Amino acid sequence: MNKIWSKIIPFMNKWTMIISLILIFTVDFYVIVESPEFIMFWAIMFAVLGVFFIFYKLEKNKYIPKFRQQRQSRLDKWIASFVFVRNIIFILNFIPFIQLLGLATLFWGGLPMLIFYIIVIKMRNNESLENISNESDINFTPQSVETNSGGGSA
Repeated sequence: MNKIWSKIIPFMNKWTMIISLILIFTVDFYVIVESPEFIMFWAIMFAVLGVFFIFYKLEKNKYIPKFRQQRQSRLDKWIASFVFVRNIIFILNFIPFIQLLGLATLFWGGLPMLIFYIIVIKMRNNESLENISNESDINFTPQSVETNSGGGSA
């Protein structure tokens, strides 16, 4: 079992989602109640939460089930590091007054990070396909068949 895909990435994503929801519906909501002119920032936070939710569901429903039963790849640590940095950037977007730093990071770093993520996930997927084809070659090799040439019947 692959520890990164079965434990680490789900743990990071789950706690990022919990922290994000707590920030949006407690601290950020309080700021909006006290200063309604910041409602646009709250709307931006929901948009960012929607983007994080897409990553969350994609990893939870597609990549984690696919990669957790496979051997650990050399790319898995890179992917976990990326997920960690990405989740920190998302959390920055939910902290009032630091949100601008998070938005700048998403704006200037988001597209390169997305491209990096897509490339590394595709490389990981190709590795897993190669492993599956190599394992199937090993498992389905023809075996010698012994025949009974004794002529006697039972």
